[in-house]
Amino acid sequence: MQQLGINVGLGTDGAASNNRLDLFGEMRLAALIAKGSTGDAGALPARQVLRMATLNGAIALGLADEIGSITPGKAADLCAVSLGNLETKPCFDPVSHLIYVAGRESVSHAWV
Repeated sequence: MQQLGINVGLGTDGAASNNRLDLFGEMRLAALIAKGSTGDAGALPARQVLRMATLNGAIALGLADEIGSITPGKAADLCAVSLGNLETKPCFDPVSHLIYVAGRESVSHAWV
């Protein structure tokens, strides 16, 4: 869909769409399904998946000027993710770790 120019956003709004309410799980699942369904390990790179869960969602809602990226003047809900666990070592690519390793249990702080 993205190759056709269609904006694709990821999100979770309740247990009906994601039993764990875990956006990290949604990002990981989207990336792995893309890779498995295409047979291409490079399909849907981590940075693209992160954008789908942030800015693309804001674009879908028509709110890209207000939310979706860490930009002066925009509102933001932020979280800090601990990369101190054994499974995150070594951390050569923090964005890949957010997609493939982190989960909601990795969040150490949240600011709303």
